[in-house]
Amino acid sequence: DVLGSRGLGDVYKRQTWSFPVDVVMVEQCLCVSPACTWAMFAGWLNLEELIVLAESMMRRDGRLRRTTIEELTAYLDSAREFTEAVFEETGRRPNMFRGYANCRRALRVIQEGTDSSMETRTRLVPLKYGIDAPCVNYKIGVKRLNRAVYLDLAYPEYKICIEFDGGHHAGQWLEDARRRQAIEDEKWRYIQVTKLDLGDEWSEEALARRIADKIQEVTGIPVPVTARKTIQQVCLSLIHISEPTRP
Repeated sequence: DVLGSRGLGDVYKRQTWSFPVDVVMVEQCLCVSPACTWAMFAGWLNLEELIVLAESMMRRDGRLRRTTIEELTAYLDSAREFTEAVFEETGRRPNMFRGYANCRRALRVIQEGTDSSMETRTRLVPLKYGIDAPCVNYKIGVKRLNRAVYLDLAYPEYKICIEFDGGHHAGQWLEDARRRQAIEDEKWRYIQVTKLDLGDEWSEEALARRIADKIQEVTGIPVPVTARKTIQQVCLSLIHISEPTRP
């Protein structure tokens, strides 16, 4: 059984998980594996938050990395194989767990090596408006800083970067200003994003248009901004083999 709750202060209620439960040892405690935990949450999260959760488990920082796309895929495959085994034994094929289809859709979009959930949400914005997704944590050399830096999101072919500034950046604005100037000195076009640019359709469309305008500045070719797509439409539009064919 899996404990779940609909909100703080609610009484916990017991949820039954009828699929394989992968476990790992964490400091001598037996815990449900990250991949299995992600699948369990699929019944409670919408598709976008399911993508955000997955990427939060695969940070660029190895100390925070808990799983991989390969492991998520392997768990979903094992769940499918479980239903096939039940069918062969009983003649009855059980339904997949709630949220399974969204897990498969999410795998088309998920990227490893992110640094924050807000960066993930930022990366999804251009996809919603028909613009290609930027690269994640793109590494460049910066002469002025005499070191390499990782751009949150980037279109290397256009030398356009997108940097998300969270609340903690308010206390380091001088350092951030120096970093931005150093990046721009390398001839990169810089798009700054804050939480005010995310979370509602008007703000996200405005951000998508800023990205499109920057690309046009480089190429001289107008970049169409399409009508907003749902995350499900985004996932289905991407070519990725994540669902095995049922025999």
